[in-house]
Amino acid sequence: MDGGRARRVNRAARSADEDYSIVKRLSIVLVSITALAGPCAGAFAQTVQIPPDAISAPSLTDGHRNAIRAFIDEHKKGLSGDAAELRRDRTSLAQPLLGPNVSVQFRQEYARTLGPVLQPMLAASEHEAINALNLAGELATPAMLQLLAQSLGDTRVSVRYASLVGYRATFDAVSRSAPAIAPEPLLGEVRSLAAAMLKEDNPQALDGFVLALGAASRVPEGQVAGLRSAALGALVRGVAAKAADAPGASLDNSRVLALLRGGQIVRDALTDPGRKPPAPELQKEIGGMAGDLLAHVARRLKAVPSGEELEAPTRTLLAQLTAVAEADFFFAASALGGQPGQTSLSKDVSAGRDPSFLKNVETVIGGNGAATKPPFGFQAGRFKF
Repeated sequence: MDGGRARRVNRAARSADEDYSIVKRLSIVLVSITALAGPCAGAFAQTVQIPPDAISAPSLTDGHRNAIRAFIDEHKKGLSGDAAELRRDRTSLAQPLLGPNVSVQFRQEYARTLGPVLQPMLAASEHEAINALNLAGELATPAMLQLLAQSLGDTRVSVRYASLVGYRATFDAVSRSAPAIAPEPLLGEVRSLAAAMLKEDNPQALDGFVLALGAASRVPEGQVAGLRSAALGALVRGVAAKAADAPGASLDNSRVLALLRGGQIVRDALTDPGRKPPAPELQKEIGGMAGDLLAHVARRLKAVPSGEELEAPTRTLLAQLTAVAEADFFFAASALGGQPGQTSLSKDVSAGRDPSFLKNVETVIGGNGAATKPPFGFQAGRFKF
């Protein structure tokens, strides 16, 4: 691969990261989850503490168990209080789980004690359910996975989203400390998430699926064999399907943001020097996903009524999505031994040169475009725009 050309493609694609703050703000407003990194006022007033050696202990003493119960007893009252109390005590209860040295034994005992408190919260107010799922995700045990799974079917979008944020927290916990969940259940959850993502119509919840599968795709191979490749494949197929399943007029910015995040996660997996490259079959699927994203942009631009202009934020997002799709296509083709040409489709979109984009995108995903030739070989007509 031409190193200079690869760097240019990657640099152009990374401009898509600039609007991540929009997604972050949307997520915070939607689920009312605040960052756990900084303790709230009042967290310093704790009178009961868990001994640091209990958190990393390979086996727990009666004293450790008593300290866990006392700590949870002190903070569980706030979980049914007002918003400030709930936020404060949720932050305190999550704090022991956030380090890299949490032992399986501690995690299991903590979940056994806190789990019965969280279960009834799922049927309480929306705010309580969201915070219960946040904690369930951090606990990252088989029983807590069940709480997350049962909330995926909730009729409340914010609760579904919170369950997916909980999945992300579980996969992050599996990445940083000894897993308390066996490999097969984790792989099974990835399969369940993949199936549920295809049925999800809400764009905010769709972003939650991207978050969850993205976190699973980063779990080191040494932690859970096969999980990262299974999750990356599920993410690629889900993003491709959601990019292809709606006509241009119905593609709102929330959906574009979710697809953008998904494309970025895939791009980062392709360019991570410390990661084993995806298998050739998955590389081909990534090329197909990139084509679906480009077709998605083309349909959106074609849907703009004659004489009207896209709003600037929408055009910026579509240009960023195009840049990420170009990068994913380039890196996947290169990994398969192809010689992909340099494209500048995102510049056309950014500059408002829509006719030029629609003409040039044909060279990539049209009936005789690069996607129909080796190393991909997709059938003509595979990409609808």
